[in-house]
Order: sequence, then structure tokens, then C-alpha cells
Amino acid sequence: MLYLALIITHFFITNAVEIIPREILFQDPKYSSVSLSPDGKQVGYVALDENGVRNVFTRCSSCSYSRQVTFETELPVLNYVWTAVPDVILFLQDNHGDENTKIFKKNITSAAIAANKTARTTVCDKPMVKGAIFVNNLISETVLIGMNDENPALHNIYAFDCRTDKLTLVLRNRRFPMFFFDNDMNIRLASEEGPDGEMIYYRPRNPGPVKSTDPSEWAEYLRIDHDDKALTVLLTFDKSNNFVYCIMGEGSDLGNLVVFPFEDPAQKEILYTAQKSQIGNVLIHPVDKTLLAITEVYHKPEIFVANDTFMEDMQYLVNMKPTGSLNIISMSLDMSTWLVAFVSADEPNDIYLYRRWNKKAELFMSTRPELKKYTLNKQVGFDFPARDDMTIQAYLSLPPQAPLLKSSQVPDSDRPYANLGMIPAVPQKMIVLVHGGPKARDHYGFSPMNAWLTNRGYAVLQVNFRGSTGFGKRLTNAGNGEWGRKMHFDILDAVEFAVSKGIANRTEVAVMGGSYGGYETLVALTFTPQTFACGVDIVGPSNLISLVQAIPPYWLGFRKDLIKMVGADIVTEEGRQSLQSRSPLFFADRVSRPIMIIQGANDPRVKQAESDQFVLALEKKNIPVTYLLYPDEGHGVRKPQNSMEQHGHIETFLQQCLGGEAQPFQPGQYNSTAVIKKVGIEGPAIARSQHLTAAAQMPRGPVAPSIFYRPPIRAQRVMYPPNQNVMNRIFPVQVANTTQQHCSPGGHMDTWTDRKLKQDEEEEEDECLWQRRRHQQENSIMLRDDPGVVPIEQGMDVFSSEHSLSPARQIASTTTLQDIQAFQAISESWATMAFTPSSVTRGDYKYDLKGISQKPLEPFGLYIIKDNDGRNMIAVPYHQEMLSNGREDLGQAMLSVFSVDLLNPGPIQPQNFYPGDAICVMSMYVNPVFEDKWMIKNFYIVQRSLIHDCLLTQQSHLGSKPFCIVDGFNVLLAARKWMFRDAGVTSKDLFAVGTVFQPELEVAGCGFVPSIVQIHKVEEDPDVLRFSRFILSGVLAMENKNRDLTSYSTKIDAILLTPTGRGVKFNIQKPKGRDLLCLWKRGNTFVLRGTGLSIAMERLEDTKHILEAFPTNGTPAKFLDILLGSQTINWRCPPQFNYFFALVNSSYSVVALNAGPGCGKTSILVSAANQSSSGFHVAVAQSSLCVVRMVREHLKFPGCARAVRIVDRNEEAYPTEIDLPTLWPKVFKEYLKEVEGQEVDQIARNVVIYLDRNLRSHKDATISLSDLFFHIYKPKIFYGTIDAIAGSLYNGALHPIKDQILSVQFDEANTMSLHEFLQIGARCPNARFGFVGDALQLSPWKTDSLPKLLQKDSEFFKRVIARFPCFQQMNSRRLAPDILNCCSELFYEDRLANEANGTFVSANCGLLASLGIRSGYGIQVIDFGIQTTYKNVYSLKEAYLAIDLADLFPRNLSIGILCFSKKQASLISMMPELKSSTGTIEPAQGISFDVTIILTNGFLEDEKYNEKYERRMNTANRGFERIHQYIYNHGSRLMFKNISCSQLQMIYIPNTLVSPNLIIKCFFLNSHRMCRSGR
Repeated sequence: MLYLALIITHFFITNAVEIIPREILFQDPKYSSVSLSPDGKQVGYVALDENGVRNVFTRCSSCSYSRQVTFETELPVLNYVWTAVPDVILFLQDNHGDENTKIFKKNITSAAIAANKTARTTVCDKPMVKGAIFVNNLISETVLIGMNDENPALHNIYAFDCRTDKLTLVLRNRRFPMFFFDNDMNIRLASEEGPDGEMIYYRPRNPGPVKSTDPSEWAEYLRIDHDDKALTVLLTFDKSNNFVYCIMGEGSDLGNLVVFPFEDPAQKEILYTAQKSQIGNVLIHPVDKTLLAITEVYHKPEIFVANDTFMEDMQYLVNMKPTGSLNIISMSLDMSTWLVAFVSADEPNDIYLYRRWNKKAELFMSTRPELKKYTLNKQVGFDFPARDDMTIQAYLSLPPQAPLLKSSQVPDSDRPYANLGMIPAVPQKMIVLVHGGPKARDHYGFSPMNAWLTNRGYAVLQVNFRGSTGFGKRLTNAGNGEWGRKMHFDILDAVEFAVSKGIANRTEVAVMGGSYGGYETLVALTFTPQTFACGVDIVGPSNLISLVQAIPPYWLGFRKDLIKMVGADIVTEEGRQSLQSRSPLFFADRVSRPIMIIQGANDPRVKQAESDQFVLALEKKNIPVTYLLYPDEGHGVRKPQNSMEQHGHIETFLQQCLGGEAQPFQPGQYNSTAVIKKVGIEGPAIARSQHLTAAAQMPRGPVAPSIFYRPPIRAQRVMYPPNQNVMNRIFPVQVANTTQQHCSPGGHMDTWTDRKLKQDEEEEEDECLWQRRRHQQENSIMLRDDPGVVPIEQGMDVFSSEHSLSPARQIASTTTLQDIQAFQAISESWATMAFTPSSVTRGDYKYDLKGISQKPLEPFGLYIIKDNDGRNMIAVPYHQEMLSNGREDLGQAMLSVFSVDLLNPGPIQPQNFYPGDAICVMSMYVNPVFEDKWMIKNFYIVQRSLIHDCLLTQQSHLGSKPFCIVDGFNVLLAARKWMFRDAGVTSKDLFAVGTVFQPELEVAGCGFVPSIVQIHKVEEDPDVLRFSRFILSGVLAMENKNRDLTSYSTKIDAILLTPTGRGVKFNIQKPKGRDLLCLWKRGNTFVLRGTGLSIAMERLEDTKHILEAFPTNGTPAKFLDILLGSQTINWRCPPQFNYFFALVNSSYSVVALNAGPGCGKTSILVSAANQSSSGFHVAVAQSSLCVVRMVREHLKFPGCARAVRIVDRNEEAYPTEIDLPTLWPKVFKEYLKEVEGQEVDQIARNVVIYLDRNLRSHKDATISLSDLFFHIYKPKIFYGTIDAIAGSLYNGALHPIKDQILSVQFDEANTMSLHEFLQIGARCPNARFGFVGDALQLSPWKTDSLPKLLQKDSEFFKRVIARFPCFQQMNSRRLAPDILNCCSELFYEDRLANEANGTFVSANCGLLASLGIRSGYGIQVIDFGIQTTYKNVYSLKEAYLAIDLADLFPRNLSIGILCFSKKQASLISMMPELKSSTGTIEPAQGISFDVTIILTNGFLEDEKYNEKYERRMNTANRGFERIHQYIYNHGSRLMFKNISCSQLQMIYIPNTLVSPNLIIKCFFLNSHRMCRSGR
């Protein structure tokens, strides 16, 4: 049997996998820093060139063509970014790791590289200056750059124009280390550290560009406590730049993703609450700035989708590779193309290209294809308890060849770990790999380091110790001041866990890490020299004093945070002693195990001196050490040849110490720059046992105190370290002044172990130890100025900014495990105490009970009142740890009339207490009557969190409790009858004001509803805002009916004008849990409208309520029934019976006109309105420009009827003479002239009131303005946009006459959607409808957020003309013949006919002739040879060419410059040279120009979008009478693909010919413009 065991063991040990060469693992990956260009056509990446230098390459996203675009020969490229300028990137370098980042611009076009491949433009390359890219929004051609060129600690802000290479100083920074910018690259916030390490954000006091950082120009905006800094991150603005996305740490351990108005950061809306770990990546739409998804990483990454339109894509990708964790690497701006990867530990990342439009992903590149043939390690995430019971997360990677035990082969307690694949058959050699930071974390996924170590036969343990990020601020902040203390304990506890589970062999554990991980390695080998077999320190600090002294200058803005992190400052002697006591340098003589130290000479964070001084200290004591110094590296080894050399040395070192596998290695074989120094080591082949023995025999210095005693937990009378943790006791400088110091005869301080033994002896001798200790504490309480128990007269307002935590949360968060264990220990003595309650009467009703705000100094238990039956109250412990150590008996206690409230003398009145009240129990007794349950004897009530002045009204009674609707709560809240009686509120009082107690603490299985604790009479009537909020609360409470017992914020946002009228906007913040089957769901935004208690709720996101509001009979109902159903109207008319006569004379309720361009549709519509019968008639359009066109046609109509244009606040840019705001004063003045000399009647009196501008209000008017105007003017026709008419019908001028409206006509009906029609149709029950449009023109945008019933928006006009009487009009009366023929052939299948001849403008001039343009062509297309992308939607050259062409035509012609993109139109509109009309194509419908110049920049070259752009061109042709000129970019010829027309002239102008002609033309026009457009 022994022989068999030896064979099995030998098999376990020697069953090795194939060695993976270091050259594969630590050579640069084939692809790194992979990203998509903004247009999605190129993929950039960093790779080694043929000379072994990191450079940038690009690869076509639709083919396999790759090319090198940077050609650096000495310094490697660190990273790069795309810019808004096509084929221009910025790339970064530094000087061999010194982190003084240089920035260069590179033109990566093939022509530029062919001309000079090494050419680059310097952005930042000053000596000892660190550059940084602050803002690059990929839309603006300008990038904001930071440079600390004047003050090393602060960055000035510069604007770099990526097209002109101009660098402009934006802000000279004298104060702030950080700035926050909006989407337009404006400085909105700046931040700096406060005196206590908090982060303070400031905003500029004055609008406009920021000019200075002087304190007088900045105002405090937001203050983040130091404890919340670990979580709080300002992410970005929304698209409007009015709201901010932010991860907030306030009030949460894991954080919340919130959005808040920039002007009021207190009004936060919670979008997502972290579930298991901190919020990781937040995916924001690159253009719309809407939230798409959130990731959390506990053991493995998890992604939570926040946008329904995003769900289908995510589901496809997740299903594609379920074994991996999806990671979205990059997206194009239009989100049509993605780069994704699947995170896995046992295979390197493969990158996939996902095309969103066809829902297909394909393998695009493999980052490390050479590793495919090797078996790699698994990585398992797990939790373990530290010695103070804090939960620590860690990862374990076992060698792939290690056999594993099944769950049936291990003890029951180890089965969960065996199920995870963590228990090997034989304990392994293990490397504890400590991450840097320390405010960082280890992640799940492929790691060359893990793959290398496990391949060599080592298990790898990675611990996310306290101080790490990712697992909540409690864990992160727990590391403050614990360098070399509890952070090290966590590493030791992890090793102990691995050994106890049989994962690792205790004598074969090594420690290795970089940066902080290097410091931990030095701590491990000095403070616990016998725990680890060896250690590898990579760029780790050895002296915390010199580390703080050498902080990089650009970190000075965060110095206080670093000081809190290390736990002391060097400015005081006490601080220096504390840092010294935790610096391995001063304990170097304790090293007894082999150590290797690796350092970069250019490291700006951990200077070379940190390693030099430690090696020197070892050398003085002749302690063996291997020291590798890299002269051309910084904070870590980056260059491939140096990295392979470094790992060759480490591999050999570990083999010598632990005996793992190793690939043969000779120093210098990789031609690295390493300088090697060995102390006490004769050669690399030293035997392992000799090495250890030599180290053990080295001379030892003075013995440092033993610091790692873990006190046991005793069942009775446990004595805890007085007021301080164990680590604070180890060095003299850490001992509190009030604690007696014990010194040994040798002069050094006794350890905690020695003192603990002495205390145990005293405990055995003195049975009254606890009584003595309690007596000492009571005496100390009396001597203190600020006792732990603070009586408060009134409750605290939970909305007060002066309190970061409520008293209940403060006590709960500061209660320690020692407090709980002390309460458990002392409670054992209460079980034997006799208690005979005396007769007692009930106390008086009170609401203002005094409460404590800090935890008591005596042992206590924090309990929460769960139930109150009016006599006895059941309380349960808040901390579940109270039930540990077999103390389940403490799980419930009873508060009764015999209990004593220590702060509120007198008998107890149970009705003064409420479910959710927190109490600190000080003593208890056992009452046999209640089955030996604990009864509370003495207690303190915790100060309540109160909300004052809440409007309320009684709603119903349940037994003795009246239930109330309360302002701001979506549940019915209970009150006491005596509260109304004492306040003098009777049934006649409709409203009252109350104070509400909001429970702060919850226990498992209990949801506490807020309670009303006091009531007052209402002093004055509530205002509209408050009353509206109260009504909403009532609706929610009655609908909820207390099915959801959690109270959610229903704070009011604003009063606003909605599509259906004036309303009040609310947001219900339900952070988590299931949505209820009621009117509202989580995250919805509601509008409250109406008066009194007769109200309705409507969602802003849809128009379903309009469907419900439709009349049950009449024309709108019939129209909706036919349109959404399947029936059609059969109609017959004589040929001459056209749209005009059908609408005016027929009985059809709906009539449509489908007509092509130049057919006079607007004139027909206006004629029909004027010739209609008596009554009122309405004509609407989508755009203001089209309404203006209708008004102009109306004014030209012979004998036109009186008309009024209804306008809203957004239409002031397009005035007409019949606009209602302009017209009514004229009409009133003319009326006064007519009645001059007559007796003043009521009409005249009201006219005078409205005309008197000195009157601030018109309260004296007895007639409304609209009624007065209609009475005098008597209009017949009303013109306006859909929004303007809809608002007026709801509660404006048209509301009183809506039943008298007999016809409503819709121009631009092809651009309308169904829900836009419903806004008007629902308000006009007696109207007949006319729809005028062109089915071949643009359709409206589809709105995905609408109900399914309304989803077919884009088919609205087509469905109308298919189901209702429709007349076709294809006879053009306005287009010139050549244009007519061209349009007819392109878009109308030769159906357009000509009724009148037009003439072309003679445009033979120099520039047109030089460009090859002749005026005999109806449509002239100019291709000026510059290829742009769909999202690069503006071009200066295109804009100047358009303006120059427009200047060539006579001034008496109307010229329109129309653009595919809004940004191009905005760019042209801001040019001072503009003398033409400009805009995008859609709003220009209905306006005719003599000459139309159409700019097609932004055209997407894709077959899928052909129809959309052809329809847009068709829309552009509508109504244009003379010349069309298209200017479009190279690559967009698809727009005119397969078109053969004699009237279409296509001209290709190479880019080299455009600029000279422009220069010549601009020279004669304006020398200033020549400089701007001629570049």
C-alpha cells in the first residue's frame, strides 16, 4: 500500500503539461489596444513592427487589409486615439517609463504615409512635461489637451485643432487638479481636495468661457466625503448637457448610478443600484448619451442591460459564447459596428466584429493565436473570512495538470470549494500574487502571469484584500492606515485558508507582487519572516517616509488621499514614527528567506532609491538578495526583451526556492538592459536547501516585536483589546496615551500576547472583572464633556445637509464585532437575575421622545421594533452577528410597559413607539410567563429621522388607526386618533400637516412603513405645486393599496407644458424590486393634470391616454377604426371631382391628396380652406417653414377669409403678419378707432385693459383674451404646426371652439405619424380631415417607445391613401422642364407631366466654368474628391464651395443651401459670408427656391440606406423651380447609381483642383475669406 501511494503521488507530481515558452507569453500580443474608428470602417491596434518597436497599425473592418501607420524607431507607442478628423490620430509616448507623456498627431492617409512615413506633428513634447488628452468627443475637430508646463502639479488646458495643428491656451490653471467637461468641451466643474481629504467640486460663477481659476470666479458645487470618494465618479453629461450621469457612494456601500440636473445635484434619480459589487463599466450611447448597460464584477463580469433597444443585440452575443463573459471593447459612433470579446481565464481574448444591422458577429482577430494549442489554467473566484470576520474575495488558479478531489472525497465543510474545482488531490506549491494600487483589484480573465506560473506547476492565489476597490467602500476604506497591518493580515489569512483546505503546502508558499504588491512582499519577508519560502518584489516601496516625500508632482492634488491611505503624514514626528514602524527598510535585518528585487530606474512613483536602500541594508547584513535594475524602464517592465529577461530570472529563482518547472534560461539571452546585482549568492545554480540554510544562518539584528497574535473568542467574560485593534498595539508610537505601557527587562515593549496572558491570570483571580470594568466606564462617562448618550429634544430632519448619516445608521455602522461579543458575554449573567415587575400604569401620549445619536459606551445590543400590538412590542436584533456563537436566544426580545426608557422618565406608553424604531438594549431579564423569552429592562431609543410639514388627509380607518394620504409617499400611512384630537383637527378640516417618522434600518423579512408621529392644523392653503404633489401621492397610495410597503420618492420635477396641456411632472424612484401590477412601474415619468381630486395620469413617453380620450362616436373614431382595422372606403367620383371639391362639397369624412413636386399642393390646401362652408377650419403642417408657406399662399388668395396663425414660443424665427401675438394688438387698436366717440362698453373696456402695457397683469379683465379677439376679428381659418395647434386645442385659444371646427387639413402628411395626428384628432370630434402629401417623399421617424398599436408610424400616410378617398395629382405647374423630366425619370416612373414652362438662369461664370459646370443641366453633381464618413457630418471645404457658388447667381434670385446634416447647416448658418437661406432638407419642404444647392455630406454608403437617401433627394427636389446643384463627397456615388438621365451632369473635381479655384474666387471677393477657405 505504501508503494502504491508513492506511485500515485509520483504520478500527481510528474504528470506535467507541455512547457509554454516565455517568448509566447511575454512577447507583445499580436493585437493590443484595439479600437474602432468613429465611422466603423477601420480598426486600430498596437503591435510590434519588424524592428520590435510598438507602433500603431490599422485594419479594414470589412476586409483583411492591414497597414502600419506610425513608424517610431526608438520609443514605443503607449496608446493612441481616433479624432473627428478622418484619418487623423493622436498617439502617446514617454521617455522610457518616466510617465512624462508626449502627444503627437499623425495623418494616416496612404498619400501622407507614402510622402513621409515618419512625419508627425508635435502636440506636447516638452522636457519634464506630462501631457494628457482631457477631452476628445470624436465630433469636434478640436481636442482639449492638458500640460503641466508651468506648474508640475497642475495642468494648463489647451485646445488643439486636429485639422490646422493650432494649439491655443484655453485656461491657465493655478488651482485645480481635475476638471469636468460637457459634450461640447466646455469646462463645467473643477475639483480639489478639502482639508479632511474630501473632494470639493466647484462651478464657474459666470456663464461663458472660463477665463481664470481665481477663487472669486468659482463657487462650491458639490462636496464628496472622503469615505465616499472610493465610489463617486462623475461620468458624463446627457445629450442636452443639462443632466449628469454619476456613480454616487453616498448612503450606499456598493454605490448607485444616478442622474441629476446639473443645476440641482440634490435632485438625484437612481437609475441602478449595485447588487453584489461596485458598478464597473457604464456603457453610454456615444452620440445620444443614453444609458445602455452596466457591468458588475464580483467573481466574473456580469452585464445588466438598461435599454430595451439594446437587449436583442446583447442576448445574441451572450448566447453566442455562454462560457465567456461578454466585453464590449469599442463601438462606431452610429453603433452599427461593434468590437466585442469574451472574457475567459483558460483562453486569450478573441475579438469579434459585430454588425448590428444583420445581427451577426464573426471572428476578427486572435490576440495570441500561438497559445491555442496549449492547455491553460482555470480561475475560480471564492470568498473567505478574515480574522475579524470581514469577507475577502480572492481568486485561485491551479496548474491545469493538477488532479482534483470530488465533493464526495472531502469533508462536508469543504464540499462547496470542491464543487468549484478548488481542492487538488495533493497540496500544491503556491505563489501569492499581490496586486498593486492598493486601490485596485484582481480581475477574472486570461493573464499571461497566471498562465506562466500555473504552467510551471504553481498554484496562484490572488487576494482582493481590504483597501482594494470593486467590493464596496467599506472594504476600500478599511485599508486606510492599515499598510503593514490588517492588509497584511488578509494575505496571511488567505494563506492559512489555502493550507487548511489542502490547496497549498505550508512550506512551499512564495509571495510576489508589484508596486503595493512589492511593498507587501517586503512586509511579508520582514514582519513575518518564517511564513513564506521566498519573495519577489517588483518596484515596491521599502520606506513609507521616502515614498511620501517623493510623490510625483502631478499627484500633489491628491496628497491628502494618499496620506489617509498610508495612515500618517511626515509633517509630524508622530506621523514619521508611524510610517517608520511600518516600513520594511527598518526591519531588513529580519529577512531570512531568499528575495529578488526588480526596479525601473525611471520610475516616477517608486523611486530607484526605494530598492537601492533596501538592497544596501541587506548587503550590510550579508543577507542574500538578487537585484535587477532596468535603466530604460519605469513603474514596471514594459519592453518585450526586458519583460522576457525579467521572467526568466524570476522563473529560475522560483525553481531554486520551490522546485517548480523552468524553461532553460541564461542571463542576457534576450539582449535586455538589465543590470544584475547578487549579494551572498555565488551563482545562479545554488541549491535550494543550501540557499535556505545560508539565509537562516545569517546574523540577526534586534528582534522586532511579534505582531500576529489572533485572540481567541471565548464564550464567557471575553476581554478585548481596550478601544484599539491588535495592530495598533505593536509599536510604541501606536499606543494610546490612556493605556499603560508594559516594558520588559530588556527595554522593549511587551507584546499583546504577553499582556493578554497577564490579563487572563487576573481574570482567573478576580471573578468581578466585568463589574470593575463597567464601573470604570461609568466613571469615565461622568468625566467626559461629550458623553456617548446625547439627549435630543426634537427629531432630526432627514433632508438636512448637516448630517451625512442618520443617528440610526451612524450607530449601526459604528457597532463593531467586539460590541456584539461584549453584549453576548454580559447577557449570560442576566439569565440568572431575578426580576419582579411592580404594577405600573401606562404613560402619556408623546411624539417628541428624546433619543441618542451615538452608540453607548457600555455593552449594548441594537434592536429594531418589529411589531406593536398596543401593549407589547417585539424587537429583533439589527446585526445578524448577534446570533453567532450559539446565541440564537438573542434573536427576539420583548419591550413592554415594564421596560425603562433611560432618557424619557415615566411609565411606557406603547403607542409612542412605531415599527422600525431602533433601540439600544442595555439590560434584559427572563420572564417565565412568556416561555423564558428575553424581556427588555433598560434601553435607549435612538433619535428618529423625521420629515416635517407633510400635507395629509384622512382616507380610511382600520380599527383604531386612521390611515392617511401623505404628501410624498406612495403608501397609506397610519396615525393615532389622539394625534388629531390633540391638534384640534376635526372631520371638517380637509387637510392637516404632519410629521412623519421614516425608519432608517431594515431587518430581514421586515419592511417598515413610515409612521405619522405628530399632526398640526394647516395654517394656510397649500400652493399649486404642493397640492399637485399631494394629489399624485394619493393616486399612487390608493392604487398601491399597501401591496408594496416600501416608500419611494415622488418628488416633483417641474410644471411644464405637455403635448396635452399644462401639467406637473413627477418621477417615481423605485430603486429595485418587482414592478407592481398597477398604473405605474419603476422608472416611469408621469404628468399630473387636472384640478381638485378629479385627475388623470399620463406617461410622457407614449400617447395611449389620447386613444382612451377619443370620442366614442364621430369622425375621429371612425377614422381611427378604419385606419387601424382592415376595412377601406369604397368611393366613386367623376374625373373632375378632385381633392378640392371632395373636401368642400362631398360627404366623405377623410380625403387625401397624393401629389408630386411642383404640383401646387399647398395652394390646393389653402383654396379648400377658404372655400369651405361656415364654421372654423384648421390647416397644420409638421414644420414652421411649411406653415409660413401656407400663410403666404393664403394672403395671395383672392378674397381670402380672415385667418390666424397659432404660434408657440419656438417659432419666433419665422414670423408672419397674421401671427396671433402680432395680430391681436393691431385688431384691438383698430377696434378702438372704430368705436371712438361711442359709449364705452364691456368689450372696449377689456380691450383697453389688454392694450395697457403698464399693467403687470390682467386680473381686471372680465373676458379672456382669446374670446375677446374672436368676437372682434371673427377669424375663419387657423394655421399652425402640429404642436402649436394641439396645445391650443387643449387649453389655449382654440379650446372653446373645438366642437365648431369643421375641417382639419394636414400638409406634409407624409412626414406625420399617427400619434401626432391623434393629438389633434382627439380634440376635434366634428371635423373632417384632409391629408396632403407625397408618398415618395420622406416618411416620419419611427418611435420605438410607443405602444405596439402606434408602432406603424412610418406607414401612416401610405395607409391613409390606401383606405380612404385619394386623388393623384402629377401635373407640375412650377418646375422647369429639364428638372421636371429628371425628377420624373428618377422618382416618378415618368408620371410627372408639365403644365407650364420654366427658364433656367444663365450662370456661365468663371468659377462654374472652371469647375466644368454648364447651366443647361437640370441637376448638376459636383464630386470634390474628399471621402468622409456618415458621422463626420460637416466639412468646411464643402461649406465654402457652396457659399462661393451661391455668390455667383444674381441677387434677385432666391437661393437655398440645404444639407443632409444639421451640423453642416449650423456651420453654414454661422458664416458671416452667408447671403442665402440654409437648413436641413426636411424643414424646407413647402418652400421654393430659384437655385437649390444640396450638400450630401453624411451620406452613408450602404445598400441598406439607399431607399432612405433617394427619398431624401426626392424631398429636396420638391417645389424647386430652377437649378439643382449637388455637392457631395468622394465615395458617395452610390447615391446616383444606375441612373441614366440626359439632364444629370456628374462632374468629378479632384481635391487638388478645388482649393486653387476657391483661392482665386475668394481673392477677388474678400481677402479675409481667402485665408479661411483657401487652406
